[in-house]
Amino acid sequence: MCEARTADFDTVNALFQHPYLGSRQFSWDDWRAASSPFLTLMANEEGNPPWGAIVLEPEPRPSTLPEDIPNRIFCRGVAVARGRTSARDVRFLLESSVHQLHHRGYRGVLMVVSDRTWLAKASNLAGLAAVEHLQYLHRRLPAAPISRSEGRITAGGEDDIPTLAQRDVLTFSPLWHMGERELRHWHRQGTLSLLHLDGRLAGYLLYTVPESPPELERPSGFIVRLAVWPEFQGRRGGTHLLYHALRSMHRLGLERVKLNTLASDARAAGFYRRHGFRPLGRRHAVMLRTIAPG
Repeated sequence: MCEARTADFDTVNALFQHPYLGSRQFSWDDWRAASSPFLTLMANEEGNPPWGAIVLEPEPRPSTLPEDIPNRIFCRGVAVARGRTSARDVRFLLESSVHQLHHRGYRGVLMVVSDRTWLAKASNLAGLAAVEHLQYLHRRLPAAPISRSEGRITAGGEDDIPTLAQRDVLTFSPLWHMGERELRHWHRQGTLSLLHLDGRLAGYLLYTVPESPPELERPSGFIVRLAVWPEFQGRRGGTHLLYHALRSMHRLGLERVKLNTLASDARAAGFYRRHGFRPLGRRHAVMLRTIAPG
């Protein structure tokens, strides 16, 4: 295994464009950026061109994450070239990544999230354990009714990000906490709205819309975050935020909205089901393996 550099872009791109087995959850612009956090490893036999690549994203630790919570290292993409014969090659890529991360001094959990059966199987063989499943949901976008909540919604901005990050870690489980860096990333790409109840910040909404959807794809929005602080739940604040998102995206001419929830979160699933959301595709397995320096 060797580390890929920006100069290897064409090689890595070719592996992901025409793979025997492949999955990609990163943008090429982000991958090539000078400040890119991605670690890309390529595999080959001596004297032959690379036959596989894996893209990892060691997350800069959010300052809001409690000390006892491990860092997260995301597997953002795996590709194996045509002509290979088995998903065992994917297992090799994952195991080699664990070895590399150990010796580079990384500490935390390696995290694979995918609905690909071959990737889940290879991850399991490489020592990653399934801990959860994600379910993507969607619904069409007729105009939503006006919410009867007494909450007030205002536009959010960069100055609100530190406060949201502090509350996010108290509202979501450690695997899904968004620190300031991640919230700023989504804020630059989307729309941030704040919920106020009793004159206090009670929750927030973050959604994105496509700049130019593929020609044959229906234009869809995506709800990145919809959160109401625990002490304000039960007062229809979540419905107020959701209706606000649906009306805003409908006015933009979008036809559909998507989001995801944990399969084990029956309360969230029931909330979205009551508001017309239905499952989209297969569940995504969430698989983890602990990484410690060695």
